[in-house]
Amino acid sequence: RMLPFRVLFVAAFRNLGRVPRRTAISLIAIAVATAALIVFQSFIDGVKTKFRFTIIHSVFGQYKIFTRGYQENKGVNPYGFQINEFERIREAINREVGSLAFFSQRQEFFGLMMHGERSVGGRGIGTDAREEEKFLISNKVMEGKHLAQSTGDAVFVGAGLAKQLGAKVGDMLTVLVTTGSGSINAIDLSVCGTFESGVKEIDDMTFYVNLKNSQRLLRLTGTSEILLAFTDDEELKFRAPLEAMLSKNFPSLKLYHWHDIIGEFFDNTMKWLES
Repeated sequence: RMLPFRVLFVAAFRNLGRVPRRTAISLIAIAVATAALIVFQSFIDGVKTKFRFTIIHSVFGQYKIFTRGYQENKGVNPYGFQINEFERIREAINREVGSLAFFSQRQEFFGLMMHGERSVGGRGIGTDAREEEKFLISNKVMEGKHLAQSTGDAVFVGAGLAKQLGAKVGDMLTVLVTTGSGSINAIDLSVCGTFESGVKEIDDMTFYVNLKNSQRLLRLTGTSEILLAFTDDEELKFRAPLEAMLSKNFPSLKLYHWHDIIGEFFDNTMKWLES
């Protein structure tokens, strides 16, 4: 016959008391292992939160707006999908969707950067530096100063890219591009500073110039994208009304959440940590 549960329970506790040292060691081992699991889970949660913050505050904002077809065809026709209604879009979002914390326009392009005898291909971003400095705070200035504090023809270069070029603050760089019409154009820019974003791929190939310089260089009047963020960190609740507003007022434009653009990389990284 099986012993009653009460007898087994009492026997188990008596057994714990027979050898106090063994019991204490077992309890300490369990406590240490449990604490380690809790600490590591906290670390994972912290990495996930920090990674999301870095993505939003270094490159993407909460949302991006493109002209329909740009994402699919930017490799073939990068300047054929321009946005020219910047102020109207800003006013419509503030009026119909929610309060904006950040709203900026960008012109992306690829060009050849030259310094002395060195030349490196890079991803250029023409930007409203003063607006972006308020929100895109993950770009840490390593040397010199931010583009927003610079005047004239300046360029803000990723630290990895500057190292490849052998360039330092004050040096002149030549940026050579193919314009929207297919011709070749170039501009000389002075390095105002270098930055690190925390993402090596960005730091090794990205440089920022003032939007007016990028438009002059590419001979364009519009921009390729709009970045935005709301004052509320729970940005997903704005997605449906934002898409409805664009569909009604600006049907040629399409909305992307940051996860739509970099979600696979983000999810795979998080799944690996969680596993």
